[in-house]
Amino acid sequence: MSVKAFELVPAVERDLLMGDKARINIECIECCGKHLYMGTNDCFIHHFLLDEVTSSKGKLTYSAQKLLHKYLGLKKPVAELRAASALERLIVLCDAIVFLVDMVTLETVPSAAGGGAKIRGVTAFCINENPVNGDPFCVEMGVLSSKRRTVQIYMVYEDRVQLVKEVTTP
Repeated sequence: MSVKAFELVPAVERDLLMGDKARINIECIECCGKHLYMGTNDCFIHHFLLDEVTSSKGKLTYSAQKLLHKYLGLKKPVAELRAASALERLIVLCDAIVFLVDMVTLETVPSAAGGGAKIRGVTAFCINENPVNGDPFCVEMGVLSSKRRTVQIYMVYEDRVQLVKEVTTP
């Protein structure tokens, strides 16, 4: 028995992403509703708006409109993007730094304390969008720090990142 789980459909044409650049690699993607975010090897975040288009034959295709792109100012590729839609924020991992980016403007979010909401020395992170604290306008983030050999739990708010718990690992 053969089951076709999904059909691969192109969403963004390569020339729309690359422009006049010789070589661009997509490192990570994140989709939030009709918004598609791509992190590339040249430290850019690209923001596209996707619209579903049904052809006369009934085949589903996508029309992509490029809204913005933003250079993050670092030398490494964008390793990971995660959307926190309730906060209108993207959580970005690039060059072992996690920071917040506004989903609309792609500008780095400054911290309430100043200097930006950044966590340095991060190997990987994960998101829990339904934390048990009861605040609908925050997400819980687990961070793995290889330098400090710790797992850290943060609460991510619209304008700040707050350390809640730190577990040391051997």
